[in-house]
Amino acid sequence: MPSKLSPTSMSDFRRCPKLFEFKYIQRITSPPSVATTTGNLVHLVLERLFDLPPDLRTAQLADNMIEPAFAVMLSPFEVMSNLMPEIEVAIREPSGLFEGSALEQWEVDRARSSADGWLELAPEGSQERAQILTKAHEAIATYFDVERPANFDPEDRELHIEATIGDALVHGYIDRLDRYLIGDDEERWVISDYKTSKPPSTSQRSNAFFLEKILPERLFAMRVYALLLSESIDVTPHSIRLIYLGPSDAADAEALPAAEGRPPLNRCNVIGEVISDAILDDTRQEVVTIHTQIRRAVERNDWPATTNKLCDWCNFKDSAEHPCPAFASTTR
Repeated sequence: MPSKLSPTSMSDFRRCPKLFEFKYIQRITSPPSVATTTGNLVHLVLERLFDLPPDLRTAQLADNMIEPAFAVMLSPFEVMSNLMPEIEVAIREPSGLFEGSALEQWEVDRARSSADGWLELAPEGSQERAQILTKAHEAIATYFDVERPANFDPEDRELHIEATIGDALVHGYIDRLDRYLIGDDEERWVISDYKTSKPPSTSQRSNAFFLEKILPERLFAMRVYALLLSESIDVTPHSIRLIYLGPSDAADAEALPAAEGRPPLNRCNVIGEVISDAILDDTRQEVVTIHTQIRRAVERNDWPATTNKLCDWCNFKDSAEHPCPAFASTTR
């Protein structure tokens, strides 16, 4: 049984218990993909962007950060020198990514292991590297259509939070936590999470299946973050937001003007939800139920494979070494 659960691991269990077993019981790691590596790169750029003074948070500077940020990902521990570009130093310093850093050994090992995986996926001159960089440039450009980072300062970024929910120790990392002042005495806390995938279209968002099945699943992790925030630092968020940085359909483009102290947004790239006590109570019960189900699965060593639309993106579907039993006959 894992010592801690996360929104991702709980979502994996709900999606497919066999996937949870592969990842968190057998601890089988999956190689990075172009999509996940692009996501890591864009997250790093946006995290470091807010280290800069507001007047320097421009689209051009953010775009210029992409190649240096990828260099940091691929070679996380370099010797500081006068020849190192200033923008790379600005990316490395906040994360301690220099030789002889004060990071704990497990952090160093994780960074080196991740770098090895990215280098294997996207060696210099490869099509994969070109795809990653191209998609990252597109995502950063989209970000500046969605928000104006010069207009606000996040309360925190990549915030690690942890709390005990029922008998389960749950933790996670919030991409960005914002605090807005409304009027003279009201403050609103907002949790934002970046997604480099394409946002759902307007027609999808009005579809009953999307509203009843897909949307709650996509918001589940964010609701858990809201619950952890309320349990760990006694702050109840006003709302949660998924900010999509993939291309949206031109027909869906719809501007949302700045209001109540928030930066201007492109509505078609954002999915949000106002948090209520009822949502937090329901999420708490979901976490307790999932933890109970996982504990029962561990005791019985019972991990059924659940087929669904996401199977086509699962690394274990076509794996020869660790085949999913639901597709084992097709991988022989």
